[in-house]
Amino acid sequence: MLTPALDRQVVKKRTKTFANGDKEESYEYENIVNDPELLALNRLQLCDEAIYKRQLLVSTMEQMIQCMDDYLKAEAGATGQDGQRFSMAY
Repeated sequence: MLTPALDRQVVKKRTKTFANGDKEESYEYENIVNDPELLALNRLQLCDEAIYKRQLLVSTMEQMIQCMDDYLKAEAGATGQDGQRFSMAY
């Protein structure tokens, strides 16, 4: 996926002078998008693909849950003298 380039630009510069003569400068920055058309295209593509990305996430989570269930079954069904040696047998 292409990403639009962002530039940081100084918007405001503030100088604060204290009673003892010290000066403190603070800057305010703003992000500026170089290519707003590309940003709009990326937004549109992400919205179009949201359903598929959600389904991919859900199926991955289901596989992860199944894997964890299999691991717990294997640990619960461990048999033998040496628990470590047969810990994944069910």
